[in-house]
Amino acid sequence: MDPNAYLELAVWFGKQLKRFKQLVGSLPLVGSLGSLPTWFYLGALIVAVSGIVVAMLCDFDLTFLFETIPNACGKVARRFLGNWIVDKFVGVADYFINQRNPLFQLLYLSIILGAYAAIVATVYPILPVTFVPGWHRYLGVAMMAWAIVSFYLACSVPAGFITSNTLHVYNNYAYDQVIFHPDRTCRTTGLPKLARSKYCPYMKCNVSRMDHYCPWVNQAVGEENYRFFLFFLFTNVVVIGYAAVCMG
Repeated sequence: MDPNAYLELAVWFGKQLKRFKQLVGSLPLVGSLGSLPTWFYLGALIVAVSGIVVAMLCDFDLTFLFETIPNACGKVARRFLGNWIVDKFVGVADYFINQRNPLFQLLYLSIILGAYAAIVATVYPILPVTFVPGWHRYLGVAMMAWAIVSFYLACSVPAGFITSNTLHVYNNYAYDQVIFHPDRTCRTTGLPKLARSKYCPYMKCNVSRMDHYCPWVNQAVGEENYRFFLFFLFTNVVVIGYAAVCMG
């Protein structure tokens, strides 16, 4: 990475700390904290993040941090804002955090299509230039089509859902008797817990060879769509690399 990029990142981060300091100074009850030096806020941030990471790695009880404090803030918010506003906010937050939603899919499309539109508007009119022949206009269209197709496949091909009718289809892996045991059942669905399967709370079903839930494709990644997910990742690496070389 270019050393100047690190410098620009440090400058940007310093500006954000100064803005946060000004925000704290404008608050009525804690305005006096705004007079503290910037390095104090940086140190406090480092200590706080490090403490949370260490606590998670050491398996400490973080109930106070993740339950007690949020619950107390919720009570204060309900008192000053009212139940209706808080309930609406909680509902929206629950939808975007705990339920399947197209937010990251729309974000991906806006990024890739917005970048391509900017290239078409600013770069294509001046082609050909040194090291970038005019035929890159057509190659760029092909790259964009490739990215969209890979995104569609990653989003649309099911991961491999285990039901009472498909148990025999996905019972393909041996039980290791360490993590996976043949006598276990899923506590949520009541179905036998096949080796390498896992219940996905977003998809609300058991997924064969469950890897993870990816918000960018808005579905779980499992036995049936793993190759399409990897194809999607590979495509984006190639497209971004191609754009970086051409624009660089």
